[in-house]
Amino acid sequence: MTVDTTPNALRERQVRVDPPTERRRGRASEIRVLIVDDDARFRALARTVLMARGYTIAAEAADGAQARAAARRVHPDAALVDVRLPDADGLALARELTGIDPRMRILLTSTDQALGTHRALTSRPTVGFVPKDELAITDLKPWLGG
Repeated sequence: MTVDTTPNALRERQVRVDPPTERRRGRASEIRVLIVDDDARFRALARTVLMARGYTIAAEAADGAQARAAARRVHPDAALVDVRLPDADGLALARELTGIDPRMRILLTSTDQALGTHRALTSRPTVGFVPKDELAITDLKPWLGG
């Protein structure tokens, strides 16, 4: 799939949910992100996108257990979490991760765009949603900081 990333095309994209009102301060390079997805190819894509935007990858995890361990070990500022993991529900994992660090920003992602309208995703100020196929063209700063 080819994605138009020209400035005009990017301006036309709509964010699915309002960004949180309290944002972490700092440059993107200071924001450490945990990537959680069972698909190694998507983790590689996410790593590339995030690093190209100046974020630091704190760790990667293929499932909920690895994500919890990594969050405790590296204390990331933010996490990009797949909604559907082999051993965990992404929304429940988001709650657990913010339990580890209430300041952690969580950006959920999925191939199912309909999940972006789910009320539970918008009920917490630290949780946002971006469809996987829009990650490369979405402004992540409102969610991850930077």
